[in-house]
Amino acid sequence: MGSGMPAHAAPHPDSSRDGAAADGLAALAKQRATGTDPAHGGEAGRKRGKRNAEHVAAIERWEQQRGAADTAHPVDFARGILPRLRSVPLSVMAEATGLSLGYCSFVRRGQKVPHRRHWGSLARLGDGTKAASEERNARNRAAGRMASQRDSPPMRLQAFRL
Repeated sequence: MGSGMPAHAAPHPDSSRDGAAADGLAALAKQRATGTDPAHGGEAGRKRGKRNAEHVAAIERWEQQRGAADTAHPVDFARGILPRLRSVPLSVMAEATGLSLGYCSFVRRGQKVPHRRHWGSLARLGDGTKAASEERNARNRAAGRMASQRDSPPMRLQAFRL
């Protein structure tokens, strides 16, 4: 570089994106301050409300089917199921239960106990048994995934600057 600036101190070609990112964060902050945050209202709120209503309805159906006969306690989950979930990928837990990846992360770390209706699916995942494997494979086939895509971690590419 003819400016006398060492090559390692030259601005990165993508440094203009830093300004765009700051502009985007400022715009979101302004929207939140005025109560128009797109992540918490409008279409996002309707989707979240619909999903929550579906969960409530599923819980009511589950409880009607079982009545008062189900006396499981959260300690039962913590002792019997949770330790076996440590190596189960969050994506597999989310697919098996319909819960979000974030909530599954809380569950796997022991910070949340899912509703009792999810315990059976989670216990099977944690078993590592043939039945759990067959259940995952059936879901993958139903979703049209190829064998090479099943439960494989996402590929991460790292960009290198020369």
